[in-house]
Amino acid sequence: MTRILLLVEGQTEEAFVNLVLRPHLLPLGVFVERPSLLRTKELPEGNPFKGGVTTYPRMARDVRRLLKDTNARVTTLLDYYGLPPVFPGLGVAKAQPDPLAPARALEASFTADINHPRFHPFLALHELEAWILAVPHVAEKHLGVSGLAAELQGIVLAAGGAELVNDSPITHPSVRLADAVQRLGRRRYGKMADGPDILAKAGLATIRSCCPHLSEWLDWLESLA
Repeated sequence: MTRILLLVEGQTEEAFVNLVLRPHLLPLGVFVERPSLLRTKELPEGNPFKGGVTTYPRMARDVRRLLKDTNARVTTLLDYYGLPPVFPGLGVAKAQPDPLAPARALEASFTADINHPRFHPFLALHELEAWILAVPHVAEKHLGVSGLAAELQGIVLAAGGAELVNDSPITHPSVRLADAVQRLGRRRYGKMADGPDILAKAGLATIRSCCPHLSEWLDWLESLA
């Protein structure tokens, strides 16, 4: 059994791992331990805040802490959107014309900076909600919002793919999704309450078929079987 230690962005990603990713990998002989949330800051009494954007030094420290377990591989489920400004190679990577190239380049920079053979990072383009945009009919049915599927399909078509919905502060995937749900359904989209359930109902096979960068990460995880 191959053990995986996973550093995640926040509670939504943690729920996705527990609800969707772990059950998918376990029959293959790959066991994902309970995810570790990013430490955002340390309090004087020693209890850290967890989840959300942090600094790169704290991010690297969290990875190296997990690598102290010598019997496990270490990976990440972090958002490309909102990476800290001093993330290795960020400026150069974002200048690349190929839409998928920046994330791959930053993963390579992250790998080089940590410099450990058991570390294989993953950055979600541009965040987990992009995967929900990839399954619009499942999202519409789960949320009970008429017209949502057509709205999300239009967003994905305009961007050229679910993972290519961009990282502007006013147009990144979770903002687009929440805005559409609020406008069409007069209700709120709950990242924790709705997101992981939608992805579980859709299934990884459907999601990965529309999200090539996610599929690359899943291919690597499955190769550890």
